Amino acid sequence: MLFGRLCDSTSEGSSNHQEGTSVVLTCRERSKGVITVAVLAGDTIDSLKQDWKRTQLSISMNSTRRQISTHVHEHAGIHFNELVRQSGFAPGQVQYHIRRLTDAGDLVREEWYGQTHYYPPQYDEWERATLALFRRETTRAVVVYLIEHEPSRPEAVAEDLDIARSTLEYHLDHLLEQDVVEKRYDSRNRVSLTLSNREQTAPLLSEVTPTVPDRLVDRFTRLVDSLLETPS
Repeated sequence: MLFGRLCDSTSEGSSNHQEGTSVVLTCRERSKGVITVAVLAGDTIDSLKQDWKRTQLSISMNSTRRQISTHVHEHAGIHFNELVRQSGFAPGQVQYHIRRLTDAGDLVREEWYGQTHYYPPQYDEWERATLALFRRETTRAVVVYLIEHEPSRPEAVAEDLDIARSTLEYHLDHLLEQDVVEKRYDSRNRVSLTLSNREQTAPLLSEVTPTVPDRLVDRFTRLVDSLLETPS
């Protein structure tokens, strides 16, 4: 393979044999019907072999980087551990290629609430924060619940989702901070929860595949579709 690439494209064949520390490379040229013989010194051969190895390594690394980049583009907001698990590459590999991709501006890296998330560059800050929240199962469940039941009292959300009120408040704090959910108060100062912006929330929610049992995926899809179809 290595020696064959040294022959011109007009050659119809090649062969090589070793003489001492040198290699004699023979190329048969179609157009002239003659034999061209080149003698390559041993150190030249070693150099060519090293160049060949570097080329193959570069091809392999570019393929890995391309796969990681594609995965992030298809799963915007994915966090590091999830990327390692889904891609099948070692953590060190993912870390190396992600660094190169972010340095080149091909991906964006941000820290949200204790996790590192990665995005294609077209998302703005609010979208990146919201996608990061939707990557958390309980937070996403709260938003899906509100799609069906807004406005809702916090105690009803906690009860129906079977989570502690303190757990709900923890996730609500993040949703409120990023203006995904808002609290409204009635004349008796009772709190209800609603989505801040259904039209902006829907496209982002539809990009996150729910990590729920199969029997719930269709329900999730119908909810998001109905949200996307809701007139403003």
